[in-house]
Amino acid sequence: MLLDQSVLAGVGNIYAQEALFSSGIRPSRRANTLTELETKKLHDALQATLHAAIQSRGSSSRNYRDVYGHEGAAQITHAVYRKIGKPCPRCLTPLRGKRIGGRGTVYCSSCQS
Repeated sequence: MLLDQSVLAGVGNIYAQEALFSSGIRPSRRANTLTELETKKLHDALQATLHAAIQSRGSSSRNYRDVYGHEGAAQITHAVYRKIGKPCPRCLTPLRGKRIGGRGTVYCSSCQS
C-alpha cells in the first residue's frame, strides 16, 4: 500500500523500506492487519524518514541529483535499503530480500513482524 500513489503519494521504495524497518513492520504485512499503535508508529516513521531525506537532499543510491546537480546524502544513513545479507543494525540477524508487488525490498526477519 505504501507504494500505491493513489493511496499515499510521494513515498518511494527506498523510504518505504526504511520507514517499515524503523517502525518494526514487515513489508509483507497487509495494511488492514496493522494495529492502531503500529499505524501510528508507521506514520511517525514515514514522517521522520522523509524529513531526514529532505534535509539530506535525497538519496543518491544510483544517479539521483537535486535541482542544483548535487548528489543527496540520505543513503549514508539507510538502515536496510540495498543491504541484503548484511547484519541488521538492531539485532545483527542477516537482512533478507524479497520481491513484493514487483519491487525488491529488504527487511529483518527478527525485528520486523
